[in-house]
Amino acid sequence: MLSRPRLMSLLTLVLLSLTLGAAEGARVFPLWDGKETVASYAERVKLPATKSLDLGGGVTLDLVLIPAGQFIMGSEEPAKPTITVVDANWLIGSGGGALAILLIVLAVQCIKKRKFGFTLRWLLLSTIAIGALSGGIARRIPAQRVLEQYEEDLDWYKNSRAHEKPAHAVTITKPFYMGKYVVTQAQYAAVMKTNPSFFKGATLPVECVSWDDATAFCSKLNSILLTRAQLKR
Repeated sequence: MLSRPRLMSLLTLVLLSLTLGAAEGARVFPLWDGKETVASYAERVKLPATKSLDLGGGVTLDLVLIPAGQFIMGSEEPAKPTITVVDANWLIGSGGGALAILLIVLAVQCIKKRKFGFTLRWLLLSTIAIGALSGGIARRIPAQRVLEQYEEDLDWYKNSRAHEKPAHAVTITKPFYMGKYVVTQAQYAAVMKTNPSFFKGATLPVECVSWDDATAFCSKLNSILLTRAQLKR
């Protein structure tokens, strides 16, 4: 299983390989408010909400418009768990201890009276004790999992790059197009004329690519589109 930093690195590569800037010169775009639909925003700025690029050889690349706007980027320090193992252990200890005392009291009474019997108060207190014990047991396992996840997230946050934290608002002044799906091997090969993937398959996602490979893919794809746009003029 991939570690979180490695997984995030791969996700970043995928994201980079899918992005494609919208060549609109110095045009000023309105910022998306997050409530308007992308289709409505696209109509307002007179851009297609989706695009399908012909990469040749029957291979196409579907893109969707990402509006200009303000987004929160970077890494936030993970919040401390609200459910803790200590709380669960306290419930188990208090509930179990109270139940043990109640059972001892019941046993002593039974020995003195030489018959089994309990009062309504004893039944109520034992129900509360059993509830606390059961609740502590039920919370112990998920609390341990939450704690482990928190410690993993915190370790990843501490080791993340300085420019990725803290989380901060970033304004994207121009809309851009992003791939609707992961880049397939056929799409990558149509642009780069090579397929570095180990598990071959035209419709499978391209893999075994580096950050530089992803950047080169974006640059070459943009160059192809720019050349096409110039030829149409």
